[in-house]
Formats: sequence, structure tokens, C-alpha cells
Amino acid sequence: MILEKCIERLPVDDRKAFYEFKSHDRKEGLGPILDRMEMNGLAVVVASVDKKEKFRNSAVFKHVSRINHRCTPNATWDFDVVSFSMRIRALCAIENDEEIFISYIDDESVTGNERRAALRKYGITCGCGLCSKDI
Repeated sequence: MILEKCIERLPVDDRKAFYEFKSHDRKEGLGPILDRMEMNGLAVVVASVDKKEKFRNSAVFKHVSRINHRCTPNATWDFDVVSFSMRIRALCAIENDEEIFISYIDDESVTGNERRAALRKYGITCGCGLCSKDI
């Protein structure tokens, strides 16, 4: 499998860090690599050269993928194609001892049911106002 070869080629410390990511404990049909990618991956959207098409992928980042979710985050993230890296940007002032949170949900306009379904893949059950609005 291509993904197994990619993981094998990582430096030892990075490979170890990848396998330390939380998983679904072998969700049916997924191996240990895809399982971790599904649970910890963040969306990476890359436009075609002519900018007419967008390709949506998922990637796991050694540090960024460890940031916890909150439906009302204090930071946001985006993938920079030029540097091939994920950027984190504060949405408000963040104190030195304050935890950084990002939202794992792409669109704030989705319904509560859609939010809860999207968060389930991360093992999150949320009862906040945004996730409860359809109940």
C-alpha cells in the first residue's frame, strides 16, 4: 500500500509521532494508518494550476493535528500550498496559558445534526448550542 510506504519513509521520530495519534481502535475496514488519518486528518484543499478545480484531501500534521476542537474556537487553520504547510491564526487574543482550539467543522452554517455527525468521526460528542440547535 502506498500509505504504508510513505509512513515507512518518515524519519523514526515522525513515524513514532504518527502512530501515537489517537485512532478508532481499528474501525472496521480501516487499517492502522487510514484509521489515524481519518481521526486526526485536517482538510487540505489545493487548486489546480488553472484554478478551475479544487482537490480536497486530508493530511495529518505532527503538531497541528494535536490541537483540540471547540465549536467556538480561538484560532483557525489553513493550508498554504506554497510552503506546503498548515498555518494557525488566532481569532482573538490568546493568553500565554490558554489552550488553543480550532474547529474541525468546515462550515458554521451546517445544521446541528450535520455538526454532530461530522464530529463523531473524531470521537467527539458535543452538546454545545451550535450542535444542539436541531434537537
